[in-house]
Amino acid sequence: DLNNTNYEDIKNSLGVSLYNLHLSFLNSSGSEVYFFGDNSSSQANQIVRIERLVLVSDEVYTVVMGVWDE
Repeated sequence: DLNNTNYEDIKNSLGVSLYNLHLSFLNSSGSEVYFFGDNSSSQANQIVRIERLVLVSDEVYTVVMGVWDE
């Protein structure tokens, strides 16, 4: 159920509707505290990965977004 969210709508909003998507939120120690999306990237030939720091409730997290085509 992809974390009870509308996977296709979120992909469209991010402009990656033609690709698979996985988002991870990591705390300051590098532990994953939340993830969203398709987790089958191990079957992909190429993955585009983007990391950004975000501030949520005065805490710093790293958001990692991966997109790929099968």
